[in-house]
Amino acid sequence: MRKEALAMHNLGTGTHIEAHFLNDLQLDPLQAWEWVQDGQAVIVDVRCPEERQWFSQVPGAVAIPLHCLKQLFGLDEGTSELSGDSLAPMERRALTARLLRHASAGDALLCFCARGDRSLEAAQLLRELGYERSYAISGGMHGWEQAGLPLLRPMDIC
Repeated sequence: MRKEALAMHNLGTGTHIEAHFLNDLQLDPLQAWEWVQDGQAVIVDVRCPEERQWFSQVPGAVAIPLHCLKQLFGLDEGTSELSGDSLAPMERRALTARLLRHASAGDALLCFCARGDRSLEAAQLLRELGYERSYAISGGMHGWEQAGLPLLRPMDIC
């Protein structure tokens, strides 16, 4: 994204959002939640299934682990370091459809992980693949929690 594009205005409120961008790839958690509430974005949880099972989740997030994103686009033919799983053809198609459904609707794709490293990698990967409205939520789940945004705790999910 070019620096000039950072000077855009939020369509919902007309407020200047340049201050919410930490760089051209990261988005502040509060701004991310505002975009989701306004129907402008979808959150993509790039954590592994084990992390989602044992730790808090963001309501409405689409779960597509980073290793699956890589496999979807043929960038990682190996197995996941954490789960040991590789994508079966049906899983690959289902994840691709899930991603494309949101991306083709014009939604921004807001990636998050535990602390922000994998989400930066995922957002960069998505941008390189043509999903220009892809961002990493700054600080990942840690930043989300610090901002006091809604969460589903593991005991709420069961």
